[in-house]
Amino acid sequence: MAVDGCADPEARLAEIFPAHRDCFDRFAAAWDPPAERVAIPYEGIALPGYLISPPGRSGALPTVIVNNGSDGPLSAAWTLLGAPAVARGYRALLFDGPGQQSMLFEHGVTFRPDWEHVITPVVGFLAARDEVDDQRLVLAGISQAGYWVPRALAFEHRIAAAVADPGVVDVAESWWRNLGPELRELWDSGDRETFDRIMNQALEEDPALGAMWRRRAKPYGVASPFALLTEVAAYTVAHLTDRITTPLLVTDPEGEHFWPGASRRLYDALPGPKELVGFPAAEGRASALRADGPRPVRAAGLRLAGRAPGLRSPGAGLIRTIRISCRTPSPAGVHWAVR
Repeated sequence: MAVDGCADPEARLAEIFPAHRDCFDRFAAAWDPPAERVAIPYEGIALPGYLISPPGRSGALPTVIVNNGSDGPLSAAWTLLGAPAVARGYRALLFDGPGQQSMLFEHGVTFRPDWEHVITPVVGFLAARDEVDDQRLVLAGISQAGYWVPRALAFEHRIAAAVADPGVVDVAESWWRNLGPELRELWDSGDRETFDRIMNQALEEDPALGAMWRRRAKPYGVASPFALLTEVAAYTVAHLTDRITTPLLVTDPEGEHFWPGASRRLYDALPGPKELVGFPAAEGRASALRADGPRPVRAAGLRLAGRAPGLRSPGAGLIRTIRISCRTPSPAGVHWAVR
């Protein structure tokens, strides 16, 4: 919901976001079977979500936790990850986390770097439900969730397998790539007053840049450019990768321009079962973060077998094979099979 270029962005947002979410609510109610609107307990409040199930299936099913990115609508997360999962017999949980959509726009709850404090309540919520197979939970994230997914996995070990699309090590890299080395040097010096003066002047002189900056900054809840970049610097998994043992598929789309090279660096640092899947632009798969992507992707697969948490059959200690396929002739998505 990019309204920050409007004369009165908050008034415009208050007008169109409820209509946008009402549209999705009506879609969810029309699904077969109707999606269940859920409220996930979270630090004294509730994260709103939707548990969407495949038609004609009952009992405990494997479930995909769809982790949205920084500013995409929930409807996009459904198209990219939820719908392909449900089409293959999974239940899919869509939810707004801190700083995302309704939690930001209607409740003023901003991002947090320690995303395990978001995913752990989500996992607990699902594990308590009879229609969810809590031994076959998948966590899949797009865009900036390529950071949140590995961050959560470093602490939450009840996930059977996960996907980071793309992989992100340091969220701040995408900011500094556009700001340049001179501003980085000034920020490193700690001269907050000069840094903020220069940045605010540039944002004022370029209305389009200013609107984009406000949109990107809003979920962090920090006004000062210097303080904002200090906050974003906390969004890193560089010091936590040795804790990640959950099988993880990392996508590496050619043309990734927010975090180029980060997918490979995340993959190389992972100690557990892992797979890196590249998508060349010539095959029709651009970065999920580009204006012209995502696009249809060609077949790519992953088989991971190991005695990681969530992969053992109860009692028998048998190794389950997890197969995560990314292949679709429809607007990009992940096609799932966990067995």
